[in-house]
Amino acid sequence: MLTGFYYSPEGDVIEEVLINHALALFVIWGAALFIIINKQTKEKLQFTQFAIDRSGDAAFWMGPDDQFIYVNEATCRSLGYSREELLQMTIYDIDPGLPREIGESLWQQIKENKYLSFEATHRRKDGTVFPVAIMSIYLEFQGKDYACQFARDITERKQAVSAMEKSEKRLRQLLDEMLEGCMIIGFDWTYLYINDAAASHVYKRRAELIGRTMPEMYPGVERSEIFAAYRRVMEQRKPERLDVSFTFPDGAIGWYEISVQPVPEGIFVLSLDITERMNSGRRIREQARLLDLIFRHSLDSIVLLDKDYNFIRVSESYAKVCQREVSAFPGHNHFDFYPSALEQEMEPFRREKKIFGRLARPFVFPDHPEWGTMYWDLGLVPILDQTGEIELFLFTLKDVTGQVRAEEKSLEYITQLKALSRRMLTVQEEERRAIARELHDEIGQGLTAVKIRLQAMELTCQGCELTFSTDNLHEALRTAGALLEQVRNLSLNLRPLQLDDLGLAVALRSLIMRDAATAGWIAHFDEDLSAGRYDSNLELACYRVAQEALTNVMRHAGATEVWMSVRRSDQGLRLTVRDNGRGFDPASARSATGRSHLGLLGMEERIKNMAGQFEIGARRGEGTVVQAIFPIATAIADQAGLA
Repeated sequence: MLTGFYYSPEGDVIEEVLINHALALFVIWGAALFIIINKQTKEKLQFTQFAIDRSGDAAFWMGPDDQFIYVNEATCRSLGYSREELLQMTIYDIDPGLPREIGESLWQQIKENKYLSFEATHRRKDGTVFPVAIMSIYLEFQGKDYACQFARDITERKQAVSAMEKSEKRLRQLLDEMLEGCMIIGFDWTYLYINDAAASHVYKRRAELIGRTMPEMYPGVERSEIFAAYRRVMEQRKPERLDVSFTFPDGAIGWYEISVQPVPEGIFVLSLDITERMNSGRRIREQARLLDLIFRHSLDSIVLLDKDYNFIRVSESYAKVCQREVSAFPGHNHFDFYPSALEQEMEPFRREKKIFGRLARPFVFPDHPEWGTMYWDLGLVPILDQTGEIELFLFTLKDVTGQVRAEEKSLEYITQLKALSRRMLTVQEEERRAIARELHDEIGQGLTAVKIRLQAMELTCQGCELTFSTDNLHEALRTAGALLEQVRNLSLNLRPLQLDDLGLAVALRSLIMRDAATAGWIAHFDEDLSAGRYDSNLELACYRVAQEALTNVMRHAGATEVWMSVRRSDQGLRLTVRDNGRGFDPASARSATGRSHLGLLGMEERIKNMAGQFEIGARRGEGTVVQAIFPIATAIADQAGLA
């Protein structure tokens, strides 16, 4: 049976090896004819016959009647017939599906073209069929026509081609079904392949694009950012990824996340339409702008808190009442700034996820007791997430101090006197803390403004034809940046945001890695805090002890490696800081004066305030080990609130 039948006078469908082999055998056979014609020795003829008989490919001769007149051993093996059987057969016996009219046409073509290559199907004696590639050569001898054919079994090649076609089909089906846009663009900017998703990105159908070029479909595209990226990848053969916008002929603007890869055909483009995401971003920014207006201009104080009462955002009216910058609140806990019994009052409402409200509730700012008692109408509204759990609190406050004081003037006067007498004992320290905090905020804001203005000047100077040197400007920028970084580090040292947001382990890891980067140590950190978060005061005390210990290592130890571990044990929370520095005499250090002495006392005081234990192990030249144990029997934070 002839399946997938085709032929080519040039023989381009036959493997090169088969053609060469066939031609070689043809030369041998020609030599045999030459020997016969020239009546050479019988031995040489037998040698030639021997070579063809043992050829790896099937070889056979036929006359114009398609009768076999010669078959070699390979033909017998491949078909399962004996030589005697085959010499009684025709080509139609081993290829019964070959119509005689086609066979006659083939014979005529072989005769005209002298040789012909094609594929056919042969049938063995046992009835099985297999594909073959045939090379047929026309010969004329002593006035008679002959066809010498060489056949090679191409079953494996067919199977490989079939497997490849199936694989390519699966791949194409996968690309067609992808949600992401996929397309292949040739070196001449022709769309070679594009799936439906990619076509929808450019508001076209696949059929409109295949075979057409980008400039043809989108006039002026050569000036676009996306085409510039495609050109770079096409020319430099290096992948790129970018987010770009594209303006279509109808004026519509699309945003796309593009990944471009070089491929042998040109470039492969993977695209994701992010237009909706970008539009959503703009809508969110507009909503944020409106929310910002509310927070900036509301007369009443508005505060957004997370589920653990950490500040997220405050209105300017609230910041003004507290005499702090708006930026001073986010990341800090409300009850760390303003400790009061309010937290206990609100807790039952938080558990029940109910609105909490109080009228004319008295409150004294701990960092400004000189203001006396203020009175507030309070409202705490829980905002739930999709699972019904508390995500945020909206905290509203209205200052009603004037009304209350008008009603209770005499009682307020007495209360103010009591507050003043209590304040006298701590006013100096409180004032210093307030001044330090004010200086930090003002310096940070001021330096930021200076740096922004210097950067604006630097951008203005770029490309202009000014004759003066910009070295001083660059130096001023570096100085402002360094000062700003110092102020930020001071802020981080005063109250690390990571401690509030991410917990003790993350904050300690960040601390030792930051100090290691500054001092050039090799830092090692190990933690096992299976209970998760702990009481904020315990975490802060542990952090401050670790901070002071690392400061002492940096200033005095001359160490090259520092180890820190924090673990929960039966005794409590155990913090260990060890270095390989020069060591010291703890007894002498405690009796000395100076910064290191105060540092040790500060660590001891913090640990004592938590009812903990403090131990220092050190010898000169052998490094130092600082160990602190904090009891946690009642210090573990409410896990339900932190979940």
